[in-house]
Amino acid sequence: MAKQKRIVCYAINGAGLGHLTRLRTVAKWLRRYASLLDERPPEILFLTSSDASDTLADAGFAAFKIPSKTVARKTELNKLEYRRLAKHFVWNTLGVFSPDLLVVDTFPSGSFDELFQVLDGPFKTSFVYRNVKPEYASRATFRSALRMYDSIVAPHGMIESQRGGFAAHDGELRFSGEVIQFEHEDLLPAEQARRQLGVDPNQKLVYVSAGGGGDCDAEQQLQSLVRALQQMDNVQLLVGAGPLYRGERLAGENVIWYDGPGIANYFAALDAAVSAAGYNPFHELLFARVPTAFYAQDKIADDQSERIASATQVRACERIADWTDATEVLGVVDRMLDESVAAEMRTACESMLPSNGASRCAIELLRPLYDDARLEWAQRVLTPRLANRLEQLTGSAATMAAWLTPLMPQDQMRSLMSHPGIENVINQLSPSAATEVQQVLALSDQSDGHLMIESRLIELLESIARLDPSQQTALADASLKSIVAVMKKQPLGGELQADWATWICDIVDSVARLIKRDATSTADPLGTLEWLRLYRAFPRIVDVDALGAAELFQRLVADHLERGDQVHEINQAIQVLKLTHPRVTKLLLENALAGLTT
Repeated sequence: MAKQKRIVCYAINGAGLGHLTRLRTVAKWLRRYASLLDERPPEILFLTSSDASDTLADAGFAAFKIPSKTVARKTELNKLEYRRLAKHFVWNTLGVFSPDLLVVDTFPSGSFDELFQVLDGPFKTSFVYRNVKPEYASRATFRSALRMYDSIVAPHGMIESQRGGFAAHDGELRFSGEVIQFEHEDLLPAEQARRQLGVDPNQKLVYVSAGGGGDCDAEQQLQSLVRALQQMDNVQLLVGAGPLYRGERLAGENVIWYDGPGIANYFAALDAAVSAAGYNPFHELLFARVPTAFYAQDKIADDQSERIASATQVRACERIADWTDATEVLGVVDRMLDESVAAEMRTACESMLPSNGASRCAIELLRPLYDDARLEWAQRVLTPRLANRLEQLTGSAATMAAWLTPLMPQDQMRSLMSHPGIENVINQLSPSAATEVQQVLALSDQSDGHLMIESRLIELLESIARLDPSQQTALADASLKSIVAVMKKQPLGGELQADWATWICDIVDSVARLIKRDATSTADPLGTLEWLRLYRAFPRIVDVDALGAAELFQRLVADHLERGDQVHEINQAIQVLKLTHPRVTKLLLENALAGLTT
């Protein structure tokens, strides 16, 4: 077992929520991948100034916090003293915690330029380079700090490489795709979301947002937009104030106020949206395929106007030039509520942002700690869907290695993307050509064995999820033990088809049948845990495959139950069979079954 990794995520910034949300999303994948690669979960610590740091605890992360710049200004803390305290807070925490990896977002030298003193410390460093304005990227401190990082990843698609600060970047830069804090399957179904919000099925639902709520104009923006949109007939407004909002709460007959985290869960129910164009709300709404009109907020480093322009060029969104102009706002929203226009915009959103780059971003951030082959394997076998299912049942990322290492070992899982020359070829292509090649290569991997195994595992986990919630964790653990036991009893070399993926799929299917048997049986005196325990004790049948052995096992147990035998008597019969017959064949077991029947 490898040494437990320590990772510090630096999310100290100004008034926004973007850094914290993006790093929290990526940190989930850092935890998943490190748990898989090291066979133990890492210690991840956030350093933050965000006033929404409670969202970190909700996601299972510890955080050390200093006052935000907004609070420091409102409470009239001495500016120089605040900077001095903040710098020492960062230096001392890094010195005491002694991380293996420091991950920083957007500002490479730190919010107070304090990272210059520690970036050459005894740990690896990775930088999340969200695109910034060219004039900000050209600052000497920015460019100097960039050179001190071991890995730099842009949370954008390749098409972004010629825009903003990236255009002048002369170092190595890897593009992960946009980081989104949810997957499509995480969203509530539209009808369920509308019921929870209390929205009439015949009404249009329009989302109104000023981003995270910390912008100095957030209150005025929400008031102006809501006042304008309340004039529309048959429209319900969902106002996402954001966790940082400190202004007046808005109310009205057609206004639903929401100021907590998790507003994205309801995005599938939206007919349209009006939102600020910060990195997170912009990409989340596009990814959820919501017809949206964006307006730009003025930020030091973030060029929201350029972000909007890139999407309007492909008709993936609308632009609101003046959020105080009610006529403009009403006209844009009314146009987006037209079904034909909305359908065209949803299609454009899907084309512009087809996938979530969070997992890829985490892989690139971890690159200084692990070799490329290990990282490629981890990314290949641990997909978002499988990770979610495992965490839902076991409640922890720590089980990733226990499930995936034996079932999808590195020497059995290879892809064309892992070829050492592929990345060099891609880097020489234009951004659009590189994206197209990556998509084709990804599609070529769809028929690989790991996806067969993933599909079977998800079916098994979903079968467990439909059973008694109080036993789901125990059932997941017993299922894994049973799979590993059968792998030892029915080795690949003895199977009729000597193919790893087919072999594993058959074994998983054999265990899944026992789980599904529980769901259809009402008079079975044995619980599923007992069935799995007996299955682990069942001997190897030397002349049948895993599925054939599982069928014989179920017949044996069923016959004993018909005779009225208890579980200890069935277990005893299995042990006697193993002791008296070192090699159990299908014929021998069928003869034994015939004897039970007569």
